Amino acid sequence: MRRRRVRALSIALLAWFVLASAAAVAAEAPDAGKAKEGAKKGAAPQRPKEPFSIKAAVEDLKRQWEAGGATMYAILFLSVGGAAFILERAFRLRRRAIAPERLAEHADKLWRQGRYDELEALCSRRSPFVAVDDVLGWPAFCSKLAGAQGAAARLWALIPDDARDIVQAGAKGELKDSQKGAVLKAVNRALRDPELCREESFKGLTVTADAANLLAKDREDLSPAEVQRLNRLFLNAAFPDEVAEGARRRVSTLAKVIAFVVRHRANPINDVSAAVGDIASRDMGRHMMLLYPLSPVAVLAPLLGLFGTVIGMIEAFEVVATAGVMGDPSLLASSISKALVTTAWGLIVAMPTLLFYHLFRLRTNALGKLLEEEASTLLTDWLMKKEEAA
Repeated sequence: MRRRRVRALSIALLAWFVLASAAAVAAEAPDAGKAKEGAKKGAAPQRPKEPFSIKAAVEDLKRQWEAGGATMYAILFLSVGGAAFILERAFRLRRRAIAPERLAEHADKLWRQGRYDELEALCSRRSPFVAVDDVLGWPAFCSKLAGAQGAAARLWALIPDDARDIVQAGAKGELKDSQKGAVLKAVNRALRDPELCREESFKGLTVTADAANLLAKDREDLSPAEVQRLNRLFLNAAFPDEVAEGARRRVSTLAKVIAFVVRHRANPINDVSAAVGDIASRDMGRHMMLLYPLSPVAVLAPLLGLFGTVIGMIEAFEVVATAGVMGDPSLLASSISKALVTTAWGLIVAMPTLLFYHLFRLRTNALGKLLEEEASTLLTDWLMKKEEAA
């Protein structure tokens, strides 16, 4: 999905630049018939076209920048701001950020099986597994794990032989990314094992309130998600200086809705539905809010171009008034160039910005509709049928 979106955006940008380049070439290319007719009438010959080169293009941009004057700085500022918000929306406005594929299907399956703890863990902000960035120091972590002393011995016993060789090598030096991935794969597999952590495993370690609550439950009543959470708390306690608690991950809007419904499944459906609507509206409002900066960019860019046009024309008439004659076109060339350059660049900035604004707005609305459909379906199937059965 991500690759398709990036590919579509790249094609759109490429098409835009191709069309803009073609229009520019068509505007600059002289008509052959008119050129011959002008030559017959003794008109001034046109400047021969030079072959395209990067150096010539840069020099032309510098010339246009100098001709545009101070207005070009404002247009540049708008273009940078617009490009930043376009890129942010291109990479952040994804379906997985709002309503990931198959999340509703997976959640419905867990709900029907009564596995509410696993369902809430699925939509949790904190992952029970260890990521590369969670390891604060790889040599220290590998050294302590390979030492197999105290609490680390329980984890070491569940590490396979091939991963043990990598851990022992990591205690002596730096590991490659692929080797780090292999170690974390073995560690995360151990975190799923119910035998990793027992109440006696925390002997001599700091027990958090979350871990104490899980240890107070009957071992047979712990769900797989709770086992993974308890094992991760044990890992954090056994490696307090080597492993961080775990980064908070981004969760989608639908995941927030599902987690709220699971936590408040005993409440009336009307109350839950109202709260779910507030959660969805707040998240979608944030996505719409990030689109609004594109609108003033699309409006202000051509206005700044028009402002530069007015300034250029004022300067042109001042030159005429000072010189008193209009026989020398070179006296007006600088001011007229400023008038035309600022207008052109204002439109160049405004047109693609306006295009992307409407494209992102349409996509935001489409994802909002999808979120509404999936959340409404889950809420109806889970709570309304529950009330009807009662």
